Amino acid sequence: MSFLPIVLMAIIVEGLITYLQQFIKMKKICWQMLISIIVGVFCTVAYEIDLFALFGMSTNIPFLGNILTGILISRGSNYIFDLIKQVNGIVNSPAEKNSQVKAS
Repeated sequence: MSFLPIVLMAIIVEGLITYLQQFIKMKKICWQMLISIIVGVFCTVAYEIDLFALFGMSTNIPFLGNILTGILISRGSNYIFDLIKQVNGIVNSPAEKNSQVKAS
């Protein structure tokens, strides 16, 4: 197993904790957050989008990958962009970045 799925899981767990923390602190459900989660999960299930499957991770729980991906997507484009930057930072090691800068 590579290091990348572990990072992906850590980022998703952090997102879930952030949602739960916001729900608990407010002591009421923010309808915008709830609608965002519902739309995100609906779209990923309907279109069979599973970020975990893209990284070769499988589960015995049907639709879990779709649901977690939907929750991640519901965090918004800024969150996804940050995830991509973090993943690219791991994939492209500092040594590769230095060699690319020198080649320019």
